[in-house]
This record gives sequence, C-alpha cells and structure tokens, in this order.
Amino acid sequence: MQTIHVSADFPLNRWVLIVVVMMAIVFTLPVFAGEESSNAIWECVRGWVVKLLPDVVTGVVAGVVTVMLAARMGLRNFREGMLHNKKAEIYERLLAALHTQKEAYDAIFRNNVFGMKYGKCLISPEDESKEKERAEQAKKEWFSAISAAELYLPPESVNALRAAREKANKAIGKDGTDIDMMLERSTQLEKLVEDVKKQARKDIGVRK
Repeated sequence: MQTIHVSADFPLNRWVLIVVVMMAIVFTLPVFAGEESSNAIWECVRGWVVKLLPDVVTGVVAGVVTVMLAARMGLRNFREGMLHNKKAEIYERLLAALHTQKEAYDAIFRNNVFGMKYGKCLISPEDESKEKERAEQAKKEWFSAISAAELYLPPESVNALRAAREKANKAIGKDGTDIDMMLERSTQLEKLVEDVKKQARKDIGVRK
C-alpha cells in the first residue's frame, strides 16, 4: 500500500474536504447503479476506504496537533511581546519623569543665577512656583512608575532602580537655591538618567 506522507504544512481543511468527498461517493454512487453494480461499488469503495482511512485519520490528527501547537506558540509570543511593551512603557515613564524634573530644576537654577548676576529674574515668582510644582509632580510620577514596575520588571531590577534613586536623593540633599547644591542636583539627575538607561538595556535590550 502506498503511504500518504503527511506534512505539517498540509492544511487541515484539505483533509476534511477529502473525507467529505469520500463520504459523498459512498452514498451517491449506488443510487445510479443496479443491485449487482451497487454491491461491486460498495465492495470497491469499502476496500478503498479501509486502505485510505488510516492515512486520512493520521493527516487529520497531525493537522489538529499542528494547529494546537501553532496556537500555543502564537499565544506565547503574544504574551512575551506584551510583557516587552510593558517594560518599555515603564522605562519611558521613569525617564520622562526624570527629564521633566531636571528641566524644572534647571529653569529655577538659571533664574537664580541670572538674578544674582544681573539683579533681576528671568521668570516671574509665579512661574518659578510652577516649575517647583512641575518638579514635585515629576517626583510623584517616578514613584508611581516604580510601583507599576513591580508588576512587570524582575525584583532585582526594581531594587536597583530604587537604590539608584535613593543614592541620587542623598547626594542632592534638600531643595534650596544654593548654587553649588543646585549644580549637584542637576548632575545627580543626569547620572540617574544614565543608571536607568543602563538598567533598561539589561531588561529590554535598549540600544546604547
């Protein structure tokens, strides 16, 4: 008996079509033939079905298994892709918060330096208050993003990010208008940005 070799690429619907055609032949041919011819047809068809049925069943089973494996692999790839996107989103939030905080502090710094040198301010007291508020909101966004990071990043990554932030906070000290302190604050935020980028490269493969 010639064996039908089943390929994983052979669509399942083709095997179903083969079975349907076979059943149609079995039930329709005897209608158009006499009794003797019908018996001969039945015997011929029965022998053909007996020989072909194992290969057809094998093909159907192989098709079902292939579809199930492809579905599982697709689901796994989808989940991995979603996790990768969530990690990237977390790091985008962290970096955006740091950049916003640094921009706000730098605006205050430039305003104070300009005022000391020329006796007048670059921005109004109201605008300076807005910059301080923007810096505070950026801090809150950082901690909000870190909380969300616990859901998607490995614990060691979250701990590393928190440790880097704590180190920067200690170096920055309290808020104020002292020139040296404000320069140190800007420098430490730049270092923190680089630390976050370094950790992101480990977790999601961000290019340098």
